[in-house]
Amino acid sequence: MSRAAVMVMGEFFVHLKKNLEGDLEKFVTPLIQKTGDTNKFLREDCHVALDQMVENTTPARAIVVVTTEMMNHKNPVIRATVARLLAYITDRLGPQRALSGTKDVTDKLLPAVAKLAQDSSQEARVYSKMALRCMMEHPEFDRILKKNVTANTMRSLEKIIDALKNPESNGGSARR
Repeated sequence: MSRAAVMVMGEFFVHLKKNLEGDLEKFVTPLIQKTGDTNKFLREDCHVALDQMVENTTPARAIVVVTTEMMNHKNPVIRATVARLLAYITDRLGPQRALSGTKDVTDKLLPAVAKLAQDSSQEARVYSKMALRCMMEHPEFDRILKKNVTANTMRSLEKIIDALKNPESNGGSARR
């Protein structure tokens, strides 16, 4: 895939907007995969195109496409891209809409962010914590979190959530 093709994909997102949602997987999967490429310019163009996808499609559809295949990719750079996109989607939605319980939003977003917050990639963890920090502003965050993640994931997340809630008690750091 060339840089020109990536730029055209980004323009498709800008101009076709929601009309492209039926074929979103065909566009997004290769773009996310190319963010792991060695060519810095191609990677940057892919990030721009993916941001345009987030800005011009419905959040629920973007979440489904981003979390379906790429969550468990072997490449940590690609998992970090997924975490970055989820953080961006969460930021655009805000805590109320992100945790509204809308189909394919909360039930896909929260488990994905929780999993990536424990990823081996530091960059993926950082972006996931940004998304969690945004969601924590919701008054029912703890209840919704417990409802949407497994007990095992919840136990692993407790330290991360505590560090995000009380950064000063962890030496000013929100690490895990």
